Amino acid sequence: MSIGNSPEEILFLSQRAHELMQRHNALPSPENYELWYAYAGQRNEALIAAMDEAVRAGKAADLDHSRVLHARFFAAGSSEVQEEVGNQLAAEIAKLAQVLEHAGADTAAFGRTLTNVGSELGGAKPDIKTILENVAAATRSIEARNRMLEAQLQASAGEVSALRAKMETVRKESLSDALTGLANRRSFDERVRKAAAEARRSSKPLSLLIGDVDHFKRFNDSYGHATGDQVLRLVGQCFKANVKGRDTAARYGGEEFVVVLPDTGLEQAAVVADQIRTSVESKKIVKRSTGETLGSITLSLGVAEWAAGDEIADLINRADACLYAAKRAGRNRVLTQAQLSAAPAPGEAPAGAQRSTASFAFEYAVRALCRSGEVPLRSEIDLRHFHRFARWLVIADVDAEARRIPMRLVGSGFFELFGRDLTDTDYLSLTEPSVRDNALDSVIEMLRRPCGLWQVTPAAAGGGRGPAMFEYTIFPIHDDRQTKGQLLVYVNHGYNDATGFPATPRVQTAQAWSWLDLGVGVPKAA
Repeated sequence: MSIGNSPEEILFLSQRAHELMQRHNALPSPENYELWYAYAGQRNEALIAAMDEAVRAGKAADLDHSRVLHARFFAAGSSEVQEEVGNQLAAEIAKLAQVLEHAGADTAAFGRTLTNVGSELGGAKPDIKTILENVAAATRSIEARNRMLEAQLQASAGEVSALRAKMETVRKESLSDALTGLANRRSFDERVRKAAAEARRSSKPLSLLIGDVDHFKRFNDSYGHATGDQVLRLVGQCFKANVKGRDTAARYGGEEFVVVLPDTGLEQAAVVADQIRTSVESKKIVKRSTGETLGSITLSLGVAEWAAGDEIADLINRADACLYAAKRAGRNRVLTQAQLSAAPAPGEAPAGAQRSTASFAFEYAVRALCRSGEVPLRSEIDLRHFHRFARWLVIADVDAEARRIPMRLVGSGFFELFGRDLTDTDYLSLTEPSVRDNALDSVIEMLRRPCGLWQVTPAAAGGGRGPAMFEYTIFPIHDDRQTKGQLLVYVNHGYNDATGFPATPRVQTAQAWSWLDLGVGVPKAA
């Protein structure tokens, strides 16, 4: 779900936004750039629909229309208010400096008067009466100036205090979602960074839940944006009512909501998620303009827990994957990462073969890019999305006629393991002969529908290392230009981590594998 969390993703989305603006002749104004950047991230369904409609209607280059959309989807005016307050504060400081300068001049004049008095008193025949009158006059003048200065200082203090209060209001507004009153995306980003830093430092648990209103686009299209906004406000109230203390509820974008739960484990976070789900389900939607009862709405939620070594994107991607698994399972439910990992699948591997945490992390990253998982990845994906897996990534073409899967791109880690460059090497040649036909048939079947494949197969490593177990996590890519299927493969070799995937093989079968459902069903086990 995240938009622009990593430097790589920020760069990618910036370039994508620039390309889109050029394609649709949209001027790169600040408002346009923010709109197209969010559109490039493909997170906010309502914004996506509005921008698509603007393109269809020929309004993508219309600055006035863009300003209307920007005002609808983004908090407006905070930067202008901050500039105004800054200008007022600068003017007040200049006024104070001038007052103090005049006060300094008066004080200096009073000092000179006293100096003169001292000189006169030291004379042969001082005129005491005249001296006293001059001192009294100078004293009255400085007292009047001091009273004026005090009044001006008090007035300035009041003005500065008012400006400070105004800035605090602007700050709070800049961190709040104007529609729901919850924290906004900027506030969420700050809060989750702090919570993650605290989790790293203290080793205390941290959980995150993501909720999405079920069938919101259909509801919005049927009853209009005004009623859709009413629904979002109601959902926001349900989040606010069930989130307390240090926890932070935020509107992530469109109809998506998130909650950061510091010092909270997965099970407790799931309880909070279900309380929110139940609260939303119990509400009735009434159209304000007509009084018509529109029924109730439901919410699907995914819950994930921070793990040692996680990046923030990992936590968000796991929660996102759980959310869309909850959608595929029927909506109006909560699904945790433990349930997602434990869910049985057709062709489930035997108990001796367990998926690694790295394999799950790769799947979550793929699912986050696929959004709901209902479509395969496209060929123009930027591999920087998978920078954490880059040393063990393969892009391969399937040659069904020759029954080969030549690897077109291989990460640097393979040279270190096998002692040679594996570019153009047949992926199947790395596996045992007894499983090659079945592996090829499984891959071909995977390309016919958007599903993934997890495999554990024995293979021979290079450098005289002997046999090793290799774990493959595979997803289809569709090459639009050549209209053919390709594979994005992440490879792990024999290792030992918290899942128990062994450095020494424990798998009794020649091949263990299971399908990774991306939303349209999976083939029957081979």
